Amino acid sequence: MMAAADMFEITIRGVGGHAAIPQTAKDPVVIAAQLVGALQTLVSRNANPMDAAVLSITQIHTGSTHNVIPDEAYLNGTVRTFRAEVQEMMIAGMRRIVDGIAAAFGVSISLDYQYGYPATLNHAEQAESRRWPPAKVVRRRQCPARRRAVAGRRGLRLSAERAAGRLPVPRPGRRGIGRDDPQSALTTSTTRSCPSAPRCWRPWSRTS
Repeated sequence: MMAAADMFEITIRGVGGHAAIPQTAKDPVVIAAQLVGALQTLVSRNANPMDAAVLSITQIHTGSTHNVIPDEAYLNGTVRTFRAEVQEMMIAGMRRIVDGIAAAFGVSISLDYQYGYPATLNHAEQAESRRWPPAKVVRRRQCPARRRAVAGRRGLRLSAERAAGRLPVPRPGRRGIGRDDPQSALTTSTTRSCPSAPRCWRPWSRTS
């Protein structure tokens, strides 16, 4: 229902130089550009199309002036998956690509991959048995039985590993608040569209 969200940091250590004589340098900017494109192929050409995976490069930092090739570049981003096998495939693929590009350009590239929360998946029995108690304060159409999975993350999976449960996600409000941001819809939109909604908000429900 909600993805595992991991973070990674990549540091490229090249050789700096003057922009007028690039042949004396090993430009980390060019290498970073190669990495961004190559890493996206893990989703488009390595992951099964039926398995969701998202790799986003969200930061690139390098250089400090217009006429000097820097000696380092830093990239940061996230990997989001729903299945452990896909997660491990992404990690192995990232290491393979990083090592290959480092060898191709003759530079050093380090990858620091940090595991985040695991995927949050409802337990079927708890999801069905606890589906309709909120209907006393929220209309049924705002609590659909099936909902598109979201690549956002929640730490509730750690609770689900101790006890079976389910995460209810009410439908966004009539005015469209939160429709493009399912996570904000859990709080802002739900409360605005139904003031009573907080009373039925039970992130992890257990059956006796």
